[in-house]
Amino acid sequence: MPSSPNPRRTALALVALAAAAALPVIWWINARTARPAHTAAEPTALPLCPASPNCACSQDPSPDHAIAPLTLPESIPTAQILPHVIEHVSRLPGTRVVRATDRYAHVEFRTRLLRFVDDVEFLLEPGSRTVHVRSASRLGYSDLGTNRRRIESLRQSLAR
Repeated sequence: MPSSPNPRRTALALVALAAAAALPVIWWINARTARPAHTAAEPTALPLCPASPNCACSQDPSPDHAIAPLTLPESIPTAQILPHVIEHVSRLPGTRVVRATDRYAHVEFRTRLLRFVDDVEFLLEPGSRTVHVRSASRLGYSDLGTNRRRIESLRQSLAR
């Protein structure tokens, strides 16, 4: 006598099949996301975050997106502030420095599995030791706090 199908096992099989079918579509969409247009020129200010919760920016007045800028100690020469930040950022996994000048840097982070891209920008405030930062996902709505955690992790690395 044949046994009846296990509903839980059937549901898991359907979820696995749906995920396997969705992965190529997600990779295809992600591969076609373009860099933000504003990263082509050196800005005087970082753009504000979109309404979605997948962005953190030190120049954004919204409490949902605001994060403190990075402040570097006096022991680092002014001319070395941004190179010092980029050196620390480069140690994080999935990092690619796209553009770096003495005042501005644009870095891409790729996630391991789905290869999603987050754009992180650094802007040195003239005449100070303050580096404004913006970290935003290119695709999707929520990042589950990844961009904010990345900036805080960098802040801790710079403090050591």
